[in-house]
Amino acid sequence: MQDLTRLVIDSEIENSKMTPINKNVVINKYNDVCDKVAKNDFISKDTDIKIILEKSSIVFNELDEEINIPVGQCHGDLTFSNILFNGNNYYLIDFLDSFLESPLLDLVKIRQDSNYGWSQLMYGHDFDSVRMRIISDKIDKEIDIYYSNYDWYNKYYSTFQLMNFLRVIQYAKEERTVAFLKNVLNSIL
Repeated sequence: MQDLTRLVIDSEIENSKMTPINKNVVINKYNDVCDKVAKNDFISKDTDIKIILEKSSIVFNELDEEINIPVGQCHGDLTFSNILFNGNNYYLIDFLDSFLESPLLDLVKIRQDSNYGWSQLMYGHDFDSVRMRIISDKIDKEIDIYYSNYDWYNKYYSTFQLMNFLRVIQYAKEERTVAFLKNVLNSIL
């Protein structure tokens, strides 16, 4: 898996250009998330989520005026559930437009699974959760070590992972999912 991740994301990095992005791009996306949370009757009155949004606002407002990251290509939804395996072949499916086309967002999405276990939460069948956690931890550690050679990754990964999970919670409508997301968001904050 980590070889596939490197193959995909390294190619994206090679085909992207370091670009200064005004922090308002992130703040505008955050404001959009807040609007959608306010319209989601299941979570709009949740005190914990309000606190998470307030803390998140501080993080996004404290960003440098310009965020220098690679921009150009990304899958948009590079999660375990969007990678099909067939023997030694891998197939990426379900490409998604993102608010910012950056390999950083694909690193955020793949680590959404390897670090936080998102796809496991969504999977409705029995599986060996201990074995999956061991495998995911190994993959996550290797991804994190490999990409920590990039300053933009070290500087902005956590901020964009925060945004990633905020973009997920705005659609949450199940207590189990909301509880998981609140726990993850608080751990990032």
